[in-house]
Amino acid sequence: MQAERRIIVIQRGIHVVRQHLAKLPPSSTLTIEERRAQYDRAERVFPTPSDVKIQRVTTPARPAEWLEPPGVSGDTGVVLYLHGGGYVIGS
Repeated sequence: MQAERRIIVIQRGIHVVRQHLAKLPPSSTLTIEERRAQYDRAERVFPTPSDVKIQRVTTPARPAEWLEPPGVSGDTGVVLYLHGGGYVIGS
């Protein structure tokens, strides 16, 4: 039953996000500065949960972050996430 409630909450959240996104102009019509501002606003709406540990590191090429959610240890595996956007926004 608890899982079903979570699914309903998630589905409602997805619906709200889709409604909001439908009101935005297509990304292809925005300047890089406008896209960055849009990304920054979205980041404030969906912050990293406070119980997630964030460790900032620097590789030889660029800065990076290790994110560790609660209840997960470093020896259980790693997900490497390389975002899109051509490293133009959200970098």
